[in-house]
Amino acid sequence: PKHPFNCNLYRTIINKATKFHKQQLGSFPYESVRLYEIPFYQDEIYAFAQGIAISEKEGWIADTTGLKERAYLHFTIAQALAQQWVQHHLRVSDVQGAEMIKLALPGALALQFVKDELGEEAVEHLSEQMMKIYNKERFNDPIGEHPLLKADGKDYLEQNLGSLALYDWSKELGLPTFAVAIKNQANSSEWTRFSDLYRNL
Repeated sequence: PKHPFNCNLYRTIINKATKFHKQQLGSFPYESVRLYEIPFYQDEIYAFAQGIAISEKEGWIADTTGLKERAYLHFTIAQALAQQWVQHHLRVSDVQGAEMIKLALPGALALQFVKDELGEEAVEHLSEQMMKIYNKERFNDPIGEHPLLKADGKDYLEQNLGSLALYDWSKELGLPTFAVAIKNQANSSEWTRFSDLYRNL
């Protein structure tokens, strides 16, 4: 009850991002999505069937007059909705590259949504932050960094560099072509590996 400030903004973003995913991917798996505020001592954000849970420190009381803050809220919601689409439509093999599908692909789609809604400057703000996190964490990796094609459960890599790489690729191919490859993979009855999606793209 003490954090009502951005509820209307979150509602607006959910509606717009759901519409965006329907336009690009042809469907959205749920009639409605609930947004939950969770305590700050849990993970920042969870996406699950018909629900998104976001920590109280992640935007509920943020001042959203600035572009950076609005970009972050748009990105986190759009990414969570894209994760729901992936969870529902793709049978992801638990092998190298799985998080490139589970984290980076939704991240790339979310960046496209931010670009459509708020423009390139908003994406640049997010990109700078993602690269900052990636550069900080890559030097803490005791066994070194894998190439993205064989990324293996290192969230800093897939979430940040992976999302940016796939976003750049979606711009190069054009979002409609990028989305068709994703839909084709979803229509396949096979288990999906990132190498399969890479070849389709």
